[in-house]
Amino acid sequence: MIEQKITVGAGTDWPLDGLLTLPEGDGPFPAVVLVHGSGSSNMDSKNAKVKPVRGIAEGLAQRCVAAIR
Repeated sequence: MIEQKITVGAGTDWPLDGLLTLPEGDGPFPAVVLVHGSGSSNMDSKNAKVKPVRGIAEGLAQRCVAAIR
């Protein structure tokens, strides 16, 4: 699994920081966009020690699906 920071809409008025999680190997891979909740949550939807959105992205990568969150 490979994880890298990305910016969607870089150079525009509304850039959006994100994390791209990729499976190992050569693509292309199908991909999904994971959107976390509102408020003070982060890209992993961290709540105490639980990071549900990160877990979903990692599980998808293990199944050869890329995820942006």
